[in-house]
Amino acid sequence: MVSLPCACHGREGVARHRRNGGDDASARRDIRSSGARSTDGRFDRWFGNAAGIFTPIGIGYILAATDNNWNMALLFVFAHSIVAMVSYLFITGTIKRVVLRTA
Repeated sequence: MVSLPCACHGREGVARHRRNGGDDASARRDIRSSGARSTDGRFDRWFGNAAGIFTPIGIGYILAATDNNWNMALLFVFAHSIVAMVSYLFITGTIKRVVLRTA
């Protein structure tokens, strides 16, 4: 699965930061607005917590329905990784710095 920090910056931004010795988190810090630091962290935690809650529940239901067939559980994880990769390739466009306007 493509991690959220990687999916947030676009392909070219992450590659540029890695060539310059940065990581995914430094790329995210460079594109976010200084006023959106806590919002950025909230989204990271929300998606991580949601995946940590719903994935084991979904796998549990699959194992119960298929008489402990782990092949179906692995297929479930594989399908989600394919959806993430396709979404990353076709939905992620050019990423620009977020500029917050003051009222």
